[in-house]
Amino acid sequence: MSKNFRRTGGLRIGWCVAPDDAATAMVNLQSHYTSGPATPTQVTALAAIARPYRGGLRDELQKKRDLLRKEAEPMPHVKIWPTPATFYSFWDVRPCFGKTTPGGMPIASSDDVAEYLCTSSGVIAASGTGFMQDGYLRLSFATPDEDIVAGMRAARDALGKLR
Repeated sequence: MSKNFRRTGGLRIGWCVAPDDAATAMVNLQSHYTSGPATPTQVTALAAIARPYRGGLRDELQKKRDLLRKEAEPMPHVKIWPTPATFYSFWDVRPCFGKTTPGGMPIASSDDVAEYLCTSSGVIAASGTGFMQDGYLRLSFATPDEDIVAGMRAARDALGKLR
């Protein structure tokens, strides 16, 4: 729900279609990690899926994804992974490791890259360590186009200053 109906406040609810044995295994595992979704979230999710899906949301996100990839192509020290169906971009920033910021801070992890981008250019990225993927950053493109362009230019400028 949070992906398809992102304007519903980031609902964290979903469902699966799977063979009974796989679904049972997923339910058993999930029950150890979280509790059930709140009743208002369930009602909101039902209201969202009871109406025709507007493909415009998908088309809008695809345009934003393509804009981000275009703006990020000349990004130094970064490999941008394709994102076929989401609202974020996943970056391999391991080539930044071992470099130093203009202020003398050594870059040794994706936490360091995320901190540097935030403090030097105002670009907010989720460090891959939060996803058990040190060496990577996650950046949302569910934002206005002008912010995507400005953010990518600021990130490109900041990363170009690493030595």
